Amino acid sequence: ATLDTKIRSIQFKFIHRRIATNEFLFRIGIKSSSICNFCEKEDQNLIHLFCKCSVVRTFWNDVNKRLIELSVISVPISILDICFGFQTRNDLINTIIFYGKYYIFKCKYIDRMPIFNHFQKELMFLEKVERTISLKRGNFSVHIEKWKPVI
Repeated sequence: ATLDTKIRSIQFKFIHRRIATNEFLFRIGIKSSSICNFCEKEDQNLIHLFCKCSVVRTFWNDVNKRLIELSVISVPISILDICFGFQTRNDLINTIIFYGKYYIFKCKYIDRMPIFNHFQKELMFLEKVERTISLKRGNFSVHIEKWKPVI
């Protein structure tokens, strides 16, 4: 879905449950609390951090709204899609989902709320990075086909 190794790494760590949430860090004595950084209401486990936190749900709702406006998707992204990617192979949607998870992960560690407008700017930077890589590899037409709905 993406050429970016940090995004691939986050998805790999997510699938293998290797992302250190506050719940885990509290259990091993590194954090003083297992409470979520964002909502500050519930324990932060993997599903809460990326899917069920009220702040993260707002973020994903904004992502859904924008993708529906652009006619990239017709139905909202589900929790299952967030966890494992869009079931029918769609590199753009999966790149956006996986980068959304990376963005949430990054926000957790820099102690900043995930905000859609910031994410959108970072996503456009990712498009430029992938454009540069595709130009160097000689497959620019594949890049244009992938990103056409959002650029």
